[in-house]
This record gives sequence, structure tokens and C-alpha cells, in this order.
Amino acid sequence: MRTLLNLGLYLVFVLAIFSLNGCATTGQPGSSPALWHLEHQGEELWLFGTIHRLPNQQGAVFRRKNATRINRTPPMSWKTLALRKAMDNSETLLVEMLPLDGNALLNALAKAAEQRATMGQPLQQLLSTEQQEVLFEAAEKRGIAASLLQKADPLTVLSLFSNTAPRHANGSERGADYWLIVEADYRRLAIDGLENLDDRLQALHTAVAQLADREQAQVFMRFLETELGELSVDDPEYRELVRLWASGNTQELGSRMERYQTYLPTIYKAFIAARNEAWLNNLEQHWLNNGDNEVLAVGIGHLVGPNSLIDLLKQRGYQVSRIQ
Repeated sequence: MRTLLNLGLYLVFVLAIFSLNGCATTGQPGSSPALWHLEHQGEELWLFGTIHRLPNQQGAVFRRKNATRINRTPPMSWKTLALRKAMDNSETLLVEMLPLDGNALLNALAKAAEQRATMGQPLQQLLSTEQQEVLFEAAEKRGIAASLLQKADPLTVLSLFSNTAPRHANGSERGADYWLIVEADYRRLAIDGLENLDDRLQALHTAVAQLADREQAQVFMRFLETELGELSVDDPEYRELVRLWASGNTQELGSRMERYQTYLPTIYKAFIAARNEAWLNNLEQHWLNNGDNEVLAVGIGHLVGPNSLIDLLKQRGYQVSRIQ
């Protein structure tokens, strides 16, 4: 099963900026993915930055001793002692959004697509004949009806593709979020989301609807390159991103998010900054004063760079410290 957490649209946009700038900086070796700790009125919250797609778990990036296995999962060297202790001391795992099973997800997306199909120029009008053939072939593999694609705007198509996967998708490419949900379920922790499907689709529409048709087409074409082959999880550019994440190089990751904000400010504001604000309000209303401890696991792009969730927490007076 592939969930909404596995692909993460923000990563598509970030990758677009990486390629625009020709970045290829090596992460600092020997450390681990970033983990922060917050204590408030006797409650504790751990914030872990994830990546939504991982290369084959046996790859060189993850080859370390004492890799952790739980409930028949692959080795996960990024599951460090600090992260395990955080889960040991928590009652709840918070993720970006609760996963939906394949049928429920596709039905919900199809319904949303039908409602929003007239919001913009149909994507088909912005693609060449060859590009359309690739689009329909990929849609068939995902179970997306051709009738939706014939009238849907670029954002709707982007939402459909980014939140589904080919039916034969390789489970080894699932993200860190997925495996944390598996472990939380195994530990019998409560699992909750910071947003729902409508929240996410609205953020996407807010971002892309403000772009010109040509820019919308560019965003989708970059998605085609990223998700449909040219920039796979085995591509050196993508694996470099994974190395930066796995080594905890938040300085370089933050710099890339700054470039993301510079080159795509509308998308960054709607899909990163605004969602971070909404998540913080959710945390304050429901989680930071409920008497329980939680582990929050969201894409690393939300915890570094401008308007990050970490910075927003600090601006509101919370004491947040990085512990890994």
C-alpha cells in the first residue's frame, strides 16, 4: 500500500529548484537525520524530519551496523537510539496526514478532481502529443480514469499522480514516514495527522492556481521527470538529497529550501509556510496541552529553511533544541 505520505509534493518542487541551480553538495558524514526536542509544561514533543521516498533499504546510504528491524520491516539505520527512546516515551505518533488505503484514496482524489476540474486550463492543452501519451500510460498503471485527465487542470493531475503509485510499486521505496507508522502501530501508539486530504489539496490549489499556465505546465513536467523515470530514487541527484537527509545536514537542506522560496515563492508560501502555520495552530490547540507526549514526523523540508516549523515554535516562545 502506498500512502499520501510516501511521495510528498514538496519534494518534487524542491528537486526542481535543485536542478535549476545545479547543486551537488556532499552531506556531512557520520551523523543521523535531524531530531529536535520540545518540553512544555511537563509534556514532551519530539520532531523528526523524514524523507518521503527512500532508495532500496539495502543501499550503501543505509549500510550500517545494528540496523533496527521491527515487525518484519527492512533494516533502518536511520532509526537511531534517540529516535527509539522518543517513541518509547510517547503515546502518539503525529504525521502530516493519516494514510488512506488505495481504494479510499483514489475515490477521494477522483471526487476532488471532479469538483475542481473546471478551475484551470486542462493539462492536455499544455502538453505535446508525446507528453500526453506518457501521461495516459502512467495514469492507466495507477488506475486513474482517462476521463478525469481530459478535463483536469495541471494541479488536479499533479494531486492524483503524487498521491498514488503504480500498482506494482516497489515497497522498498516507501518513505521513513511509512515505516514509522508501521512501528507505531506495532507499539500500539495512537497515530494522528496534522491535516486531512482537503487541507492538502487546498494548499496545492492555492499554490499552483496563482501560477501562469506555462508555469503550471513546467511544474507538472518536472513531476513527470521526477516520478516517471528520469529522476528515480536511484538517480544520483536524488540519492544526494537522501545523503543530506541521512547525515543530518540541515544547513545545506535549509539553503536549498531558501532557493526553493526564491524561485517558487507562491508555491513555497502555500505548500510549506502556510501549512507550517496551520500545523502549529493544530499542535497548540490539540497536542501541546493534552497531558501526553508525542513524536511528530514530517518531511524535513518543513523543519528547515525559511518559516520552518522549528522557527515558528521558537518565535512563539517554545524551547526547542536539536538532540540529533
